[in-house]
Amino acid sequence: MAKVNTHHIGEYCKHGTVRTETDDDARIVVRFYDFKTKSPIRESAIFDFVDKHKIQWYLEDNMSAYYADKVMDKIYA
Repeated sequence: MAKVNTHHIGEYCKHGTVRTETDDDARIVVRFYDFKTKSPIRESAIFDFVDKHKIQWYLEDNMSAYYADKVMDKIYA
């Protein structure tokens, strides 16, 4: 069973909305969606559970560090 979290961040995020999915194989999929148009995926990346720093850097490249920390807290909760 996958663990899914959606965050509607808005202007502090590159596309506005980020969705994370953690599957049973400990893979984490990060997807960015356009907040206003709700269009399909704008950008996505796949990481292994142990790549915590890579995920943090990827998120900070696409949003503020404050919200990147909030998303990371949900992933690793």
